[in-house]
Amino acid sequence: MTKYPTSGDLAYSMRKGLHYTEGTWWIDLGIEGYAFRLMDLDRVLVAMDNLGRLTVNRGYLWDGSSGPTRDGPADPVPSLVHDAIYEAMRCRALPFSIRKKSDAVYRDLLLERGMAGARSWGRYIGLRLVGGASAAPIRGPQYPKRLAK
Repeated sequence: MTKYPTSGDLAYSMRKGLHYTEGTWWIDLGIEGYAFRLMDLDRVLVAMDNLGRLTVNRGYLWDGSSGPTRDGPADPVPSLVHDAIYEAMRCRALPFSIRKKSDAVYRDLLLERGMAGARSWGRYIGLRLVGGASAAPIRGPQYPKRLAK
């Protein structure tokens, strides 16, 4: 049994070195009380409801796992979830205070998808040590400029 139920397999492709969602996909994160939407012009690309269901629509771009690492088979879902939450923090749609929970979800998702415990914990520790700048509101949204609502 998975800790984080999803709508099924994540459909994505690569476009100019970035991951691109090919359809709507959701995951129940259990991060309750924080609803947000990331918009691209007039479309909702990412949304989370107050019960913690994160929904990602077709066309969301993310760069995969960052830092001194390479994406592997376990990376797409954890990196998508983590990048979307960090982007929401950068846009001030989520408080910076949920960063630790976001990093823990990333670690848990890596473990659920088969990454070795030591490797996933190493990534978690790296995020805790140096990931704060990537979630800082001063950085703003990414590819292309998105709006938080």
